[in-house]
Amino acid sequence: MGRDMTRKYVIGANFMPTFHSIIWRLLVGAVLWTACGPEEPSEPAPKPEYTKPAADYAVGRGRKEAPAVRFVDVTQEAGLEFKHETGARGDKWMPETMGSGCALFDYDGDGWLDVLLVNSEGWGGEEALGKLYRNLGNGTFDDATKRAGLDFSVYGMGATIADYDADGDPDIYLTTLGPNLLLRNDAG
Repeated sequence: MGRDMTRKYVIGANFMPTFHSIIWRLLVGAVLWTACGPEEPSEPAPKPEYTKPAADYAVGRGRKEAPAVRFVDVTQEAGLEFKHETGARGDKWMPETMGSGCALFDYDGDGWLDVLLVNSEGWGGEEALGKLYRNLGNGTFDDATKRAGLDFSVYGMGATIADYDADGDPDIYLTTLGPNLLLRNDAG
């Protein structure tokens, strides 16, 4: 009889060793901290001297009030169409509570920041694709997910960008619930 590969098993099997490891490390750390802690200082630390009153640092450069900032939702006008899937139905285990992530980077080397949106997926096998939006430089974006080879579904948790192969193109490291993915950018 095979193991039940439900989310309770997947999350529980991955979480319990981590939980036990955390508890063990906290206990060892507490013992070491109390047994090997620093000696009491022989004299008190000097009080810091402040050169300006705290009010001078308040809002910045002589302003008495914060500037009025108004944000306007331009998501639709910009061409960003994305529905985030959390998989948060039924029991809420750790992955469902953490959500996903995004990254802003210039994937095609045109000087404009592009947007990578990481998505999760439901436990029932519902596909939920992440999206890569190419910045057109005029306040709008174009869906470049398929052209970039990112049209696949994973239970994504986050992303980071770096040029791991030193070819001048930003590469993607995608963290997932499961094997993480290192995605090399060859076209730039």
